[in-house]
Order: sequence, then structure tokens, then C-alpha cells
Amino acid sequence: MRLLLWVALPIIACVSNAQAQQTKTALQLKKECEAAEQLIATVATQPVPRLVITDGVSCFGYLRGYLEAVAYLQAVRDAKPIYCGEKTRDFRQLAATYVKYVNAHPEGVDSTAANTVANVIAEIAPCKQ
Repeated sequence: MRLLLWVALPIIACVSNAQAQQTKTALQLKKECEAAEQLIATVATQPVPRLVITDGVSCFGYLRGYLEAVAYLQAVRDAKPIYCGEKTRDFRQLAATYVKYVNAHPEGVDSTAANTVANVIAEIAPCKQ
């Protein structure tokens, strides 16, 4: 049993460390959202590089997942809403606003993408108190 514990603990520590390193930063999401803007701008007129497609879709997926998670938490846990209204459902606008926000706040590029997305959404569609 002790042998199993000594083998399992380092594995758990490595997995936890790897998961911690997978947290998306504001800068990473900004780059993906810039690719999303490029994707939207060029998709109708010319072939789009695979990396642009991948990053652009990743940006939209992240934003959609974030909004759905927040909506779930607000509904299930009666959490205080961080945004109100449907303004945040336009993912193209949200991605462009996110890029502008991160460019305007370069001190936050190393913070998590989740924190900066919350700030952007709260600015776009604040709840009236």
C-alpha cells in the first residue's frame, strides 16, 4: 500500500502541475481573438491559413463556454450576475472588444483570460443596481 502511495503521489503532482499550466492567459486569448477577427475579415475573399482558423474558432469557443458557464452559475447558485442583457451574444463584437481591452490594459496580459473576460463583459453589459 505504501509503495502505491509513493508511486501515485508524484503522478498526481505532475498532473496537477500540468493542469495549472493549461490556464489560458489574457495574452493567449487576445492572440486567438485577433485570429478570429482575421478569420471573419478574410474567409469570404481568400483562403484562410489553418492556424488562423484554429485560433479563431478557439477564441469563439472560449467566449461561448465562458458565457454559458456564467449563466449556469447564476441560475443554479443564484450568483450575482456580472453582466445583463444580450449584448454579449455577438461573439464577433465580444472578441473585438476583448482585443481592444487587453491592448488598453497591457499590465493584465499575464492574468487569466477568465478574469479579463469578466471585466470586458461587465463593461459591455453592466447590470443596473
